[in-house]
Amino acid sequence: MSRKNLRSRLFWLFILIGALPLLIVLVVTGFIRVEQLEEDAKTDMWMKTTVIDNYVTDRLEKNFHVLHATAVNPILQQYVASRDKLQEQLTMQIMNDTNWIFKDGNMMALTGGDGQQLLRTDNEPLVNVTKREHFRQSMRGRDYVSNLINSMSTGENIIVLEVPIKDNNYQVIGMLQRNFVTTEMQNFVSSISDEKNSIIMVDRDGNILAYTNKDLFGSTDKKNLPVPYQIVSQAMSGVFGVVRSEVNGVDSLIGYKRNSLTNWPIIIVYPYKYIFDTVNMEIAKMAAVGIFCLLLISFMAFRFSQKTAKPIQEVLISAKKVSDDVKMENLNVASNDEVEELAQVLNEMRFERDTYKQETERDTLTNLYTKDTVEFLFNKKVKQRGNIEKAFDYIVFYLIELDNFKDLNRKLGHLYGDRVLLEFAQRLKKCFRPLDCVGRLEANEFIVIADQISDTADILRKAKHINNVARSLVLDDKPVEITASIGIALFPQDGYSYNTVLNFAREALSKAKLEGRDRYYTKL
Repeated sequence: MSRKNLRSRLFWLFILIGALPLLIVLVVTGFIRVEQLEEDAKTDMWMKTTVIDNYVTDRLEKNFHVLHATAVNPILQQYVASRDKLQEQLTMQIMNDTNWIFKDGNMMALTGGDGQQLLRTDNEPLVNVTKREHFRQSMRGRDYVSNLINSMSTGENIIVLEVPIKDNNYQVIGMLQRNFVTTEMQNFVSSISDEKNSIIMVDRDGNILAYTNKDLFGSTDKKNLPVPYQIVSQAMSGVFGVVRSEVNGVDSLIGYKRNSLTNWPIIIVYPYKYIFDTVNMEIAKMAAVGIFCLLLISFMAFRFSQKTAKPIQEVLISAKKVSDDVKMENLNVASNDEVEELAQVLNEMRFERDTYKQETERDTLTNLYTKDTVEFLFNKKVKQRGNIEKAFDYIVFYLIELDNFKDLNRKLGHLYGDRVLLEFAQRLKKCFRPLDCVGRLEANEFIVIADQISDTADILRKAKHINNVARSLVLDDKPVEITASIGIALFPQDGYSYNTVLNFAREALSKAKLEGRDRYYTKL
């Protein structure tokens, strides 16, 4: 088709059906905006639930750290074992000094193995907690966060954090607890809510811990659980999710997230009314502008007819980008002629090129990043790190080698060995965040690069987790007899380049292997 015929067709198209594009734009824009606003609402839900989840986790972990440190105090252990009145005052002083750290008004209590409270920092009556679930869990040697309970001493709704106290033979002789009044959680949840959404956090039994719209969530009776909790309770299979349903007759999005420490669901309800109101307002404005634009259709038709060569130019530019291996977006040319067909061919070429590049970035067996990609992503993290205004943070290298893998490979065959590598790779990837880089360097050697970490305790805890993952591998319902040795290095403490830090991690890995394998080594 000649350029003259193409220009003539565009001219008459805009003259005869000038109103049709406006209608299409209004309809398509309406659908697109609904989808965009829905995604914005989902993102807002994810951010709010994540903030609440991080707040709860941070508060509980800080309490647990202090409780653990106090529970191993020899004076507390001796007092629980002997009930010596001479040590009672000193023990009470230790508890008061420890509890003062938080300055949150919550109390700490010391309980014996018989379930009878021995000391409380709030001077309320001592009670027997034998029938409490948190007591039974603690006496089994477990850290525990209770569901919502009513305090026998104060009558307040509280959450109990419990850690066991053990003697020199590691036998549980009592427990140390802190009560966490739900008012603080209620205030925090209210502070991040807005008029468009309603938030609820419930415990494992469905008891309401915090909420922002009592009328929406209804009764706290376990026999009449809140409507949003009833709706999502069957859907909560992952870390975060969104379902669409009616809440008290209102079409709504319901987002949910489970807290990693307590398994408490955090639920946000966002009515679709706010989405539709926004879209209707935008469509009304667009319609007003469109009506004015229809008056200029003739003039626009003439101008557009002069620009018939533009699609061809776009195709030529895109073809040059494909030829030069330059990144490009999908080419959209709606001309219904040979130009559009050429654009489709270019899009297919771009897709095949990008697919090939993406596949080359992944290890063919484990789908983890390859050695070259790992180095590229590390350099990218270093560059991004320069824009993060933090006083203390690390980029951590975990260099991991599966111990005695060659013997296992020789004994059970390469196919079995490949399955072991694949299973370990999948579980290793689940140990880290999406922003972390998990790769495979060679046969049984893996690497993880994690950044934005400021707590060295988190570094060591993650290394222990990796060791546990290797030990607990199971194939065909049978345990895999394999362990992992780990070398840990930090950027920039251990070097300012990828190879320098990697070599430092490799030296640490060698020391872990020399010390008996199935462990990690670091100079932290």
